[in-house]
Amino acid sequence: GGSTTNRETCLNTVLYNWDSSSECYNNDWLYNNSNYQWTLTPYAADSYYVFSVNSYGYLNGSNTYFPYGVSPALYLNSNVKISGGSGTEESPYTLSL
Repeated sequence: GGSTTNRETCLNTVLYNWDSSSECYNNDWLYNNSNYQWTLTPYAADSYYVFSVNSYGYLNGSNTYFPYGVSPALYLNSNVKISGGSGTEESPYTLSL
């Protein structure tokens, strides 16, 4: 979310309407305004498709042979903090409560 749309609203937005809320996709790690990004969510209508987010924040089904980007991610509960590290291979983040 952002200043006018809260996180709960974004989490409850159905996938095919994700692009309708710029505060949701502009503040999401998956959105990248210059590249398509894969999701882990399969596209039920075709086993060769998964969902992707395009450069405008629009979520759609894409054939898996397209060379889109991937980004490792994890979600932290609000009580978990990054207490050290820079997030690189040489200096990974350290988490604490």
